[in-house]
Amino acid sequence: MSESNIIGSYPPIFRSSSNDTTRKLNLKDGQVVVGAGILDPLHPSLPLPLPLPLIDMQCLDFEKLDMARREWGIFRLENHGVPSNLLRQLQEHAKTLFELPFETKQGLDKNCPIKYFWGTPALTSSGVALPRTTDALNMDWVEGLNFPVNQLHQHQHFHHNPLINHFRKLLEDYIEHLTRIASTIFEAMVENLKLDLQVLKPCLDESTGIIRVYRYPRRTIEEHVRGLHEHTYSSIISILSEDQVGGLQFLKDDQWFKVTPNPSTLVVNLGDMMQVQ
Repeated sequence: MSESNIIGSYPPIFRSSSNDTTRKLNLKDGQVVVGAGILDPLHPSLPLPLPLPLIDMQCLDFEKLDMARREWGIFRLENHGVPSNLLRQLQEHAKTLFELPFETKQGLDKNCPIKYFWGTPALTSSGVALPRTTDALNMDWVEGLNFPVNQLHQHQHFHHNPLINHFRKLLEDYIEHLTRIASTIFEAMVENLKLDLQVLKPCLDESTGIIRVYRYPRRTIEEHVRGLHEHTYSSIISILSEDQVGGLQFLKDDQWFKVTPNPSTLVVNLGDMMQVQ
């Protein structure tokens, strides 16, 4: 795809810097993330990588999982059972969708459950982006697609665009795997905490599930632009699949660390509701 077409796929405010002299965007690699966000806090130097606890889904170690929950709140899953081909297709289709012209993405049918947003990850319950700052350098440099899980299979004619409709079908397969993974992890944690699973099961009801796909326009470090500002997840469990560009960071012991991408694993982030439990 040509550089001019890539620029045309970005929201207008992302197409040049906010300085008086327009500078070209670094378009070598725009990150695509399925499931969660990227953090790029303002620091004089980049954080060092720190290996996450590794949890094996095929041989679940309850003690190790409990340690990851208590001491980290984030961990990596291996042998998770999600086909690598499915993850590859999701990444490829997400990249193609985001490379559509900005006006095309903005013009998605209002009745379509897929909602396009940019500049902020904060959405209303109907998927509409909340008001965002107009300052490009203080804005979240992100655009995304929001999919309520319980609406994906309720639309026989999901969208007139075959690309979006096929992406929905891929997401349905992906959601089956995520549901299995989230249920297994949640039930193991509930057992470790000696809580009543029957009381807490509604927390993982399909109506509470959301899939988000993010793209972050690539900028130079000197421009101090963040994909997403520092944040916590409001959910119980967030499961992240990212590409090889990297950028995810997490806070541990008052210090930021970066997560090295690994295509064969998923990253699990425990949210605010899990802490409440």
